[in-house]
Amino acid sequence: FVTEPLTVAGSITLPASSGSMLLIAIEGEGAIGGQPIRAGEVWHVASLESVKLTGNLRLLRTSVGG
Repeated sequence: FVTEPLTVAGSITLPASSGSMLLIAIEGEGAIGGQPIRAGEVWHVASLESVKLTGNLRLLRTSVGG
């Protein structure tokens, strides 16, 4: 697995991916694709399309390394 920090201050868009990932909110609150997320929650993202993140968040993005 590969885990990396991700900070959202406003909005960012994660590019389309061929694999799934976990987004683990460790601080703040915001939205993933328009759905609310806050610290302590984990999202499984399995999309071939880009994903928009908004708000003020610190996350860990975890995916299978290759």
